[in-house]
Amino acid sequence: MNISIPVTILAGGESRPGRLPEGEEHQHSIPSCKGAEVKIDGKPLIAWLVEAFNGAEGYGPVTIAGPEEVYAALELGAQICDTHGSIGKNLENAIAYHREIYGDTTPMALISCDVMLTSEELSELREHYETIREGNTFWMPFVKKPIDPEELGAFDWKPTYQLCEAKDADPINILPGHTAIFRCDKVDWPLLLRLAELSYETKNLNISTRRSTLARRILFELIQTDFRQLLRLRKPYYTYAILKNGLRLARELKSGKIVVSELADMVREMFHRRDLGEPGTVFFPIVDLLALAEDIDTEEEAAAVQQQRSDS
Repeated sequence: MNISIPVTILAGGESRPGRLPEGEEHQHSIPSCKGAEVKIDGKPLIAWLVEAFNGAEGYGPVTIAGPEEVYAALELGAQICDTHGSIGKNLENAIAYHREIYGDTTPMALISCDVMLTSEELSELREHYETIREGNTFWMPFVKKPIDPEELGAFDWKPTYQLCEAKDADPINILPGHTAIFRCDKVDWPLLLRLAELSYETKNLNISTRRSTLARRILFELIQTDFRQLLRLRKPYYTYAILKNGLRLARELKSGKIVVSELADMVREMFHRRDLGEPGTVFFPIVDLLALAEDIDTEEEAAAVQQQRSDS
């Protein structure tokens, strides 16, 4: 590895409990700054993650994107981007902070504060990214779901998707990973940030419900965006590109027949900056790293992680 990638840990708080799927009412969401308030072995969750990054190869410096009044007191040896809003606003502030310090072309690693990863696991992910770094715009791993559901334990309620690694391959069950590495200059951020916020609000719902909800809410956003394009005497293309690819994406995810490379093509078509000409590449590798999918959303999950550490 010949470069170190700056890392931003998204650690803004949620003012209200996250929405859970129907039938999961027994779970209790954590409506707080999870990175600071959830403790494992008496240490804040985010402290484990900062230490893991500082001990891993190919990352740094580390920045925490969250309320300074919460995280400065922890003295974790990381920079702080002071932000405490919606997921879209926190992302916007984190990206602006990175661009101001490191510039547009330096890759940015982004990760949620509520996953427990070791330095060795992070180094493994960094090595994987290095194999496709040249020309890459956006890299975000998915996690292969274990065949035995007991391996997921308290996390077994997480929404599952199906992808095919090749055209004629059988679909495999995957879970979302909670990290990405990307170049800030290649992505159409204003629209993506708003869609990310809408998607986050429905992240734990099943595919059918997400598709109908997002289609209704996103359509108005797209029409507004294209109207602004017209006012600037630019060609309107957002509504067509997003709905065409987005609805196809939701439909094929539901069918379980979408190929990973086709998914990458659709995402690139929706979110690359058209004023920069030819877009960069998008990769969605599928990895066997379960901890990357085990984001702690509920009190039950936090208790399960604590119990697992106590038993080991």
